[in-house]
Amino acid sequence: MTITTKLAEVKDRIKKLRELKGFTQTQLAQKLDMTVRNYQNLENGNKDISFSELQIIADALEMSIAGLVSFDTKMVFNNCKVDGNSANYINSIVNGTEKLYEKLLMEKDNYISDLQKQIQKNEDKHEKQIQNLEKQLDKLYILLNK
Repeated sequence: MTITTKLAEVKDRIKKLRELKGFTQTQLAQKLDMTVRNYQNLENGNKDISFSELQIIADALEMSIAGLVSFDTKMVFNNCKVDGNSANYINSIVNGTEKLYEKLLMEKDNYISDLQKQIQKNEDKHEKQIQNLEKQLDKLYILLNK
């Protein structure tokens, strides 16, 4: 593997880590005190990365250079931190998912209740229509039998 290939992989890892950390290119560029265009060129492989820039990027992503260079996408949850605590990040995702699930269940229950009310209303309406038809049939029967 050539140094150029390794640098390309590092740039790809920087992008993946930026996304996992929830930073936009603009936000990370600001953290790195560089223009968005310079950061984009760096991330897209159009600009070489110096060792000092690599250290600054690693610090901004709350990682060591070794962690940045050897980052494995299969270990996402071990490297994805919010406020420096991956457990809080995972818990916030779980809690958000649970709240969404509860909301969906409540909406489902409300929808079922509304459908049951519509069914009952339709049954009542049809029952009245049947009763009216029976009365009309009775009247017709009486008229026919006169």
